[in-house]
Amino acid sequence: MTLSVNGEIGRGTFRRRVDFSVGAGEVLGVVGPNGAGKSTVLHTVAGIERMVSGSVVLDGLVLDDETTFVEPQHRRAVVVFQDIRLDRKST
Repeated sequence: MTLSVNGEIGRGTFRRRVDFSVGAGEVLGVVGPNGAGKSTVLHTVAGIERMVSGSVVLDGLVLDDETTFVEPQHRRAVVVFQDIRLDRKST
């Protein structure tokens, strides 16, 4: 599997330039301080957030660019949230 993310990501007023490729068999770690954009990068790859500009390409298939957006449920990339109580009522 190969993944390429190139362009600008963001949420609200937050913006970051991102440019990386991960080849088959390679491992990528995303590290940084709070607010650096780690979750936004992962949400962009999974389709929860759209690219501000640029593209996300997985195994040659464009998932997100100016004219294409593959919905999260149709991607081979997912995010597992830390908080498992997303839909559970508080007791």
